[in-house]
Amino acid sequence: MYFQIDQSFIDFKDFCSAIDTLFIEIDNRGFVVREIGLNKNLRVVHRFPDSDFEYGEYGLFDLAQLELKTDQHNDLTESRFEELWNIKS
Repeated sequence: MYFQIDQSFIDFKDFCSAIDTLFIEIDNRGFVVREIGLNKNLRVVHRFPDSDFEYGEYGLFDLAQLELKTDQHNDLTESRFEELWNIKS
């Protein structure tokens, strides 16, 4: 499942103040597999897993199991997530 999370869902300032929107991939058990954080200019400022980013080795939701309703994903598709994932920082 793929979710788009913005400031109305969680305050990113405690983690990475540059993040405006976070896109996450969750496995069938509810664990976060990948994260992509974009700033307000749509620049990649966070990617997990990716050692080139500050939280890239651990992630903002490292080993967290999330309970999100499927209607919270804002129609984020796998192909759109992959497109975002492949944006060069």
